[in-house]
Amino acid sequence: MEEKKEKEGEAEIQEHGPEHWFSKWERQCLAEAERQEPSDDESEQSQQKLWHLFQNSATAVAQLYKGPE
Repeated sequence: MEEKKEKEGEAEIQEHGPEHWFSKWERQCLAEAERQEPSDDESEQSQQKLWHLFQNSATAVAQLYKGPE
């Protein structure tokens, strides 16, 4: 009896897990992204690009808060 309750509880938890929060389209995108493993060189280039985009965004936000001189 205890085992049955535990299994039902585990099933209920799994139904509310993060994988159930995504729409069908989002799950397809995740599956495609996982299928396409980037090479080390591509990964490094994308990290550098992401870092530069972050730096540009941070600079723009800082200028907004600084205001006109």
